[in-house]
Amino acid sequence: MGRTISKKTAYDIKEASNQGLTPTARKHYAEDAQAAVKSDGAAMYGGPKMESNSQERKNLMSDNPVAKKAGGPAMKGGSWMTKHCNS
Repeated sequence: MGRTISKKTAYDIKEASNQGLTPTARKHYAEDAQAAVKSDGAAMYGGPKMESNSQERKNLMSDNPVAKKAGGPAMKGGSWMTKHCNS
């Protein structure tokens, strides 16, 4: 899978190795090129996936691990009282 870089990034890479420039100028070109390559990589892979606040709140409100553990594996048909008391 080949990656293509923008013309600006290619120019920055070329100028970063230009011995006719001052070391400070070459350093700035190199930093710009590195930042562009990193941001292109993040955009290519979609960057980190985060849930929205509303989705995270919904997940937290619907998941209650204490109630799940209290029910145990026998909670298929109701509570213990429901299973063992006839009305």
